[in-house]
Amino acid sequence: MGKEKGVQETLSEMLTEAKRYYALEKQYLRYTAAEQLTKVISALTVAIVLAVVGFVVFIFLGLAVVHWLGALTHNLGLCFAIYGILLLALLFVFYVNRRRWVMLPLARLMTKTFIKEKEDEDEQE
Repeated sequence: MGKEKGVQETLSEMLTEAKRYYALEKQYLRYTAAEQLTKVISALTVAIVLAVVGFVVFIFLGLAVVHWLGALTHNLGLCFAIYGILLLALLFVFYVNRRRWVMLPLARLMTKTFIKEKEDEDEQE
């Protein structure tokens, strides 16, 4: 009878430890997901801020060049038309290369963040 109680206690302890292990693994997964999402969101935030600031700087520098060329050529309207055509050409080039410049780097970032290499997993163990 004492032996049966020992087996029951052992099974009960194993079940308790398995539940505890499962809870810890679930918590670890949540922390890991939060860390990875934080990395992705921070990288995207930095990229967006840099893109917006760069765009504003580009526009203002372009307007300065247009006014300078307008003063030299005495034809401000023509300079603005040329500037508009250049912006459309840049927009077209960006659209054509959107996969290489936006989609692929974003996919690499997500893959690098969420899918760990085999070597990284071996080092952590």
